Amino acid sequence: MGNISARSNKLVLEFRAQGIRCREQTKLSDTPVNRKRLEKLLKVMEAEIMLDTFDFCKYFPTSKRAAKFAEIKQRKQTASHYFSSANAPRYCQLNEI
Repeated sequence: MGNISARSNKLVLEFRAQGIRCREQTKLSDTPVNRKRLEKLLKVMEAEIMLDTFDFCKYFPTSKRAAKFAEIKQRKQTASHYFSSANAPRYCQLNEI
């Protein structure tokens, strides 16, 4: 579950994605309208996180953590290609041999 807080009169999004705690400051000032706006955004982000379709770089392209999430995404794609290839190691039970 994410959280919205304020720091120096600017709104901050706090959430967890792929086991990493994230705090991202926005340029939005702390007003009720902006809080409501971020609550809606946070709900969308949390839904994407649960469905494993969340792309950190899409929401925070200039963040310091963007490179880390891009690397994680690249590693997942590499692993997916490797394990779906014909030469990938397979699991079989002893009685199937």
